[in-house]
Amino acid sequence: MKNNPNPGITYRFNVLFRIVAKELLRAFYHFVYRPLRPSVRFHCRNIFEGRNALIFANGEVTCVCADHGLINLGNVNDSSVEDIWKGKGFEDLRKSFRNNRLPLRHCAVCFAFEKIKKPSDDIYDITPFFWNTHIETTPVCNLECAICRRDEVEKHRGNARLSPDTVYRMLDEIIKHKTNKFVLFFGFGEPFLDKNIYDYVSYLKERFPEVIVSISTNGIPLDNENNVEKLLNTPLDIVLFSVDGITQEEYVKYRKGGDLKRALSAMERLVNKRQTKGLAHPYIVWQYLYFRWNDSDKSLRATVNHARKIGVDLLHFLPTRTPITGISWKNVLRRDSNVMYKFGSIDHDYNPHGRSRVIQVTDDMEEIPL
Repeated sequence: MKNNPNPGITYRFNVLFRIVAKELLRAFYHFVYRPLRPSVRFHCRNIFEGRNALIFANGEVTCVCADHGLINLGNVNDSSVEDIWKGKGFEDLRKSFRNNRLPLRHCAVCFAFEKIKKPSDDIYDITPFFWNTHIETTPVCNLECAICRRDEVEKHRGNARLSPDTVYRMLDEIIKHKTNKFVLFFGFGEPFLDKNIYDYVSYLKERFPEVIVSISTNGIPLDNENNVEKLLNTPLDIVLFSVDGITQEEYVKYRKGGDLKRALSAMERLVNKRQTKGLAHPYIVWQYLYFRWNDSDKSLRATVNHARKIGVDLLHFLPTRTPITGISWKNVLRRDSNVMYKFGSIDHDYNPHGRSRVIQVTDDMEEIPL
């Protein structure tokens, strides 16, 4: 595992700013918004509907796909996932929401937090099981992305890895309940550094074909003929490549230690091999986070053209608020900056981030609109 013991000023400022901002926003909701809008009820899709649980490599379960500072709601090494979902950790959070209080500072900025203006009697009903599950089978990563503290991940996880027995037991629960719409093999490690990942995907999809299974990767481990072959031999639905830049200089400002040529080569290799085999899966997504250093029209135009050239199915431009010092303000503040370009003939209802602007790129388009 790569180690980054010196976080530097940028990281420390980002952490401090986010803590203060979250606490101020939570205080606003409790002491200003709630008294002014007494009929509004606070609600969380994660803890009542199981929208986005994350299971760490050490077995701990938390309620959202984020890392440090969140509550541990149970451990799959000594409990079933169902028992954790119905257990004290989740129930304590639900109790806070029923009392119209935000239990965690992160709640104030979480995508799952919502304000119900016309509450019904059933808003706090609990679903039988998770709707969307993230599984981090390994915390090991080949990169040192900005703001991702590898030393803190290592401190939290230690040498822990989810054992195959534990993973298969969790997958059996998902298969049994059949409530999951999505299962994403990803946390704060690189999934393709786990040699068992291909077997997990096949096991789940063969027994529960309705579930959408995806993997998020930096792509570099797939710049390898053998790994691409193994991936294409699985029934994986979606592979999402996180590649944020069209030049090496732009790319490594966030994906530290990465190699843009290898990441792009991996995408192209997978596209070509899939075409050679005549397959319609996996759906290949290039996710590009906007930062202030990669958001010029020139860079975005070059990215769209390159995505079209190599033949990915979808290019997703996505604004981010982390790190604070890297925010692309012109895109964060634009309502339509969350945009997806769809290429080719393979269709999929991929849209994990909700209200995205979709541009269908056709063969007769000489210049694709930004």
